[in-house]
Amino acid sequence: MYGDLLAWNVWEANIPLRVEPLSWRGLLAELGSVERSFWGLFGWMTVPYPPWVYAGFRALLGLVVIGWLPGLVRWLHGGRGLDRLAWAGALLVIWLALLTVAWVRFTRISPASQGRLFFPAMPTVALGLALGLGGWRIWTLGPLVMGGLLLLSSATPFWIIAPAYRAPTPVATLPAGLTAVNVQVDDAIALRGLAAAPVTLTPGASTTITVAWQALGPVDRDYSVFVHLVDVDGLVAAQLDTMPGGGLAPTSQWQPGDLRVEGYTVTLPPTAYTPNGGQWGVGLYDAYRPDTPRLPLTLAANTSPDVTVVDNALRFGQVTIVPPPGETPNPIDVAFAGNVTLAGYAFNRRRLHPGDTLEVTLYWRARGPVAADYTTFVHLLDADFAMFGGSDSPPDPPTSAWVPGEIVEDRHTFTLPPDTPPGSYQIELGLYTQPDFDRLTLLDPGRAEGADRLLLGPLEVGTGAPE
Repeated sequence: MYGDLLAWNVWEANIPLRVEPLSWRGLLAELGSVERSFWGLFGWMTVPYPPWVYAGFRALLGLVVIGWLPGLVRWLHGGRGLDRLAWAGALLVIWLALLTVAWVRFTRISPASQGRLFFPAMPTVALGLALGLGGWRIWTLGPLVMGGLLLLSSATPFWIIAPAYRAPTPVATLPAGLTAVNVQVDDAIALRGLAAAPVTLTPGASTTITVAWQALGPVDRDYSVFVHLVDVDGLVAAQLDTMPGGGLAPTSQWQPGDLRVEGYTVTLPPTAYTPNGGQWGVGLYDAYRPDTPRLPLTLAANTSPDVTVVDNALRFGQVTIVPPPGETPNPIDVAFAGNVTLAGYAFNRRRLHPGDTLEVTLYWRARGPVAADYTTFVHLLDADFAMFGGSDSPPDPPTSAWVPGEIVEDRHTFTLPPDTPPGSYQIELGLYTQPDFDRLTLLDPGRAEGADRLLLGPLEVGTGAPE
């Protein structure tokens, strides 16, 4: 139908593919996740068994392989040759081998390796398991293993899956370690406690803050929680938006008087601007009505002076953001195809006005010889990815002349149009060839592998005259 016996061409056209095939070392690194997702990994790959369960499966596999040996020896010394039974076994082995070859090809070109890809080989696995256990000539071994597997599969919904999705329960009193606060959120909710010790973060690092909420009365809507790290320029450096209890404790189910303590883990983006600092901002909003503002916050008179309300977010805590080791401003080491790496970047400002001049400096490093002369681009994008100014120019020296390992400074300067609307913006950057405008793609799987641009930010455009 598709001019391809296995329809590979249709499949490859409809899923994201790796920019470069996975190395054999990388393929070996995938085996752990394949093992876990084959035997049991739930909740869209987020709810695993305890490690000892997977260790038990590996021990079982070892028993099975050892159990094959006596039968193999008897077959070799019996001179039976390839009789009908042997041919049937060979077909099962060939089927498993074909699936393994297909898995290798799939995993090398697609970042989506899963154990379920071996499920079509279940008959082979089951027969191999039975033959291996039978090879021990211990008649109780097979029933014991089968009984254990039956017990595990029967217990899994109650032992593993249900606890992972059990709604968190209210607490009676504010736990030790939380600072008591008295902040009313709208009319039916109060914020009663906080815990966020001063912390120093590097880009890519995570930290957890704890917040205690209390229902003052019936809550008729399901509100979302926002936890923002607001930096010294008033820009959101990191954020987490979630439902209470991860969606398991919606506010409409809170009972009057319920005191709920939740931890929120926030990760600083790997490209976060440094050095920097800021405070946490926490509050509630209605995610189902994005046109409505955040719920209003009211500080009680006896609330700690260490907390304030800004834009209906409770500000508290102190966060210091430091750069990772590197020889450039904002070291990030983002790899593009073509042996090109963005080693760092810098902005001359991050708060702008229409008519302001923005200078973006990129620091490139070649990982090896660069075969072509590329043009680099820097564009300012709004929240809808519309462009409001930018710069496209070839670096000096040209990319084909870059010496591997050396840093090349690439400066782009442009003026914001006078009609640039206020709001949050980000920078897109990358490289392309001329005249075909073929962009280099990202190789880093942690930063949208396969994309043809890198996004940096945020930047903020306000109203008023240029500075």
